[in-house]
Amino acid sequence: MRTAAIPPAAWSGYSSHSIFHHVRPIVDREPSSPAPKPRQRAMEKPAEPGASGRKLLLNIGMPGAHCVAIQKWTSEQHAQLSASGVACWRHPDREKLMFMGFASDRRIASGDLPFARSLRQGESPPTQEAAREALETFLETLDGHIGYVDAVSLWSFTADEVRLLQSQLSTWGVEAHVLCFVYKPDAYFTALIERQTRTAGLALSDLGVGVARKLRFSYSRLTAWAEAFQDRFSIGDAADRPTSRISDLLIGMGATPIDRPGEASASSKAASLTSIKALLALNETLRKNGETSPRYASLLTSALASMEGPRFVPPETLTLRMHSLLTQENALLYDRFGLSSKEENASERMDDHRFLYWTPEEVGELLSAINAMLLERETKN
Repeated sequence: MRTAAIPPAAWSGYSSHSIFHHVRPIVDREPSSPAPKPRQRAMEKPAEPGASGRKLLLNIGMPGAHCVAIQKWTSEQHAQLSASGVACWRHPDREKLMFMGFASDRRIASGDLPFARSLRQGESPPTQEAAREALETFLETLDGHIGYVDAVSLWSFTADEVRLLQSQLSTWGVEAHVLCFVYKPDAYFTALIERQTRTAGLALSDLGVGVARKLRFSYSRLTAWAEAFQDRFSIGDAADRPTSRISDLLIGMGATPIDRPGEASASSKAASLTSIKALLALNETLRKNGETSPRYASLLTSALASMEGPRFVPPETLTLRMHSLLTQENALLYDRFGLSSKEENASERMDDHRFLYWTPEEVGELLSAINAMLLERETKN
């Protein structure tokens, strides 16, 4: 450094600024262990459908008289079904459990429950955890049998709820098949009027210009089931031997042939014209004047609902007001699922005058029904 004419102040002493002066000697150190890498959680992948060897057939509806016939058939044929390799879930609350296990939190919070009327005062529906646990317990006890579950409450599921159900069954490794019986639009519309006059207070004024909004229904929800379960989803005509269709599907899933002594028939009869007219009038009066005695109104509703007479069919004006909706839904069933016909079904129609006018015979039947109810009530008291 001195020979190179570099001043001593630049390379000696603590005040120097030479880079050479501050080079630290290399010290051998024991190599430190590398820091452990964070453990990555394994992704939970759904099992392949059927990986557990368990199979399930879900009957999701739609609501109607055929449901009673199916439940009667599964009850009467319980021993035969078991011998054929089919285990029916007979839990008394299975409808509630299936619904609560996969319904959205928003729907549950809003109280939009299909079985709300059947809940006793102060009774709470099962929790989602309890509902899923009950279903999983049933699936775990199949022991080689094919599971069968009636769950008409699932008919009202949204697309998100359907996907949640499918995802959970897939996670459990269950090969799930879904069957839905449907009524053709005109038949369902007639049944809808009958049901709502008995249970939802449908009144004569509801059948006016806005009836299409009041009695609106849609089969588009079936698309979500078809997309989620694909070739394991099928539909059938509710009026065409439903128990035979269930039997054939179970056999196709691996059950041994099931004896069918005869097709079960629906126990409920179609409502009579006199009954519907009386209920519409009663509901209109109750709506305007209020229920001074709910118990008495309930007894009167029951008495009128049981009146016999000519079968009810919608009046002509009402059918024309529903024409657009009926045509639209009929086309959906045909184009998407091959059910029904391309053309609109020729539904039966009744002359408006016949619907609105009371004959002397009908008045007599009405008075007889009311008199019978009063006599029965007096006898009980």
